[in-house]
Amino acid sequence: MGEVVDDALGCRSSSGKAVKGGKKRHHSVHPPRGLDPIASYMPSVLRSVTGLSTKKGEDSVSAILRWYTWFVFVFVAIAMIGYRDYGVGVDTYGYSIAFDTLGSISYAGVYEVWSDRDAGFYILSKFIAGIIGTRGVFIFYSVIIAISILVISSATNRKNLYLPIAIYATMPSMYALGGNVIRQGAAVSLLLVGTSLAIKNKKIYSLLFLFSSILLHVSSLVYILAFFTARIAKIKTLIICIVTAIVFTLSGVGLHHIAQIVDVGSYSRSIYRLTEYFKYSSGGYDTGLRLDFIVYTLIPIIYILLVISVRKIKMRDLDYKINFLLKIYMIISVIFIMSMSYPYSDRIGAYAWILMPIIISYAGEGSGRNDLTYLIRLVTILFVLAINIYILY
Repeated sequence: MGEVVDDALGCRSSSGKAVKGGKKRHHSVHPPRGLDPIASYMPSVLRSVTGLSTKKGEDSVSAILRWYTWFVFVFVAIAMIGYRDYGVGVDTYGYSIAFDTLGSISYAGVYEVWSDRDAGFYILSKFIAGIIGTRGVFIFYSVIIAISILVISSATNRKNLYLPIAIYATMPSMYALGGNVIRQGAAVSLLLVGTSLAIKNKKIYSLLFLFSSILLHVSSLVYILAFFTARIAKIKTLIICIVTAIVFTLSGVGLHHIAQIVDVGSYSRSIYRLTEYFKYSSGGYDTGLRLDFIVYTLIPIIYILLVISVRKIKMRDLDYKINFLLKIYMIISVIFIMSMSYPYSDRIGAYAWILMPIIISYAGEGSGRNDLTYLIRLVTILFVLAINIYILY
């Protein structure tokens, strides 16, 4: 098994028989694993989640390129988000004051001050600030949102990170989660890692990350609800739900009507906090029907429908990872569309949008250049990139 030879060149065959002429070509059964000494220092769970160790069948060049992609993306996140001016982002200056204050308050005091607003986030921030200072807290959260994006991308399709990362690099919601709505961004980081662990069938670790996110931002309950519902929901049913949600929103009906009928605060403090979160108002925030948000949200769904139509396949024939992520995306989209009467409802949309690059990058992958699917995929990706860059600038 130590050598593989080419019978056409007259070498010894795999059966061990001599063949006249030619030279033997030696190939190691196990490809070069030049990065494994580095990866071996990481815990096995971390290696599995990140996909940073080489695997059988992968050469060192591919592994190095993957590591390089990780490094560049994290570096960009640190440079553009972690080191931004405190005047960038509506909430950034407020967070900087809060992080400066944390050093003079005990952990019990932190919980008492922020018990009604995601105290777990501030307790974690106090710990991080005590090690690397206020600026270090911003850098920390920019790093974990970047790493979580790389983790979920690797878990979905380890061989091709470049396309989703290129889309993420232009995505307004990524910069908002890392640089403005930092509490939600921290929660999203845990949710993405938890989802990637679920894809890898590591259920206990997955649940640990998913439910820990609630301590950082209570609105992560929306994602968790979508995560568990996606396991039993059917895409056809979810398409009907999305169409119904759009019709209701066009008619002025939304989740705010349910909140008026049901006293959610009497059932759960967490749910009460969630509804209170969306009551914060701003004179400049455009509530009600947002066609721009709806169109942007529908892009991956329309893309998938076009792909399966052209290929003449069924939804269940999609890769199970894409199928699962798409269902999470669609469930959150229903909640988001029905929540448009709340100020800052786009923060619900962000839970769906953060999955968009993965869905449109990997669904339809492998289509040839002459395939109509390739053209649909190319147009969709260019359209998303154009919208993202337009919003950013």
